[in-house]
Amino acid sequence: MTKNGQCFSIFSNLWFYIGSGNSHLDSENITRIKNIYGINKLLNLDSKTGFWPDTLAKYNQYDPTIIAQLQIRNNDRLIAIYKTISQYINNIISNPTTIHNNGKTIDNIVLIHTSDTNNTECLIGLYIYFLCKYSNVDVKTATEILRTKIHMNTHTNIHMTDDMKKFLIINCSNK
Repeated sequence: MTKNGQCFSIFSNLWFYIGSGNSHLDSENITRIKNIYGINKLLNLDSKTGFWPDTLAKYNQYDPTIIAQLQIRNNDRLIAIYKTISQYINNIISNPTTIHNNGKTIDNIVLIHTSDTNNTECLIGLYIYFLCKYSNVDVKTATEILRTKIHMNTHTNIHMTDDMKKFLIINCSNK
């Protein structure tokens, strides 16, 4: 459906787009997806999680204490972002329509997207976090649910760094 990007629906009114890394192409794909599926709300994960994938790699030459402090800071930032977006997703799923002040009812259809290929794991992690917190499943089960859903639609494999796996295990086991 899209050139080099991957789009899939997780719920009837919630779509995810994993970009190709080409911002121009991804912008065209997002516009096309928005028009085809009637999406009326976009959430750019890149603008929120750009710090995650490579921050620690930049600081590998520093003292282990500094690296540990950076990991804690990044984990705190990411958990705050995931909590906020997960509450938003839950609200969208629970309230699929909105009544505007002119009395017109519209469907809330949301596309959460990333164009930066380095942020793909943040999008994947968000979904796993959401499932763990709101569907009461563990990380392994949530990963398998997502793996099945993504593979069925896009034949894309799920890859997460050890940092993301550790983050999810720690933050999803504490309900």
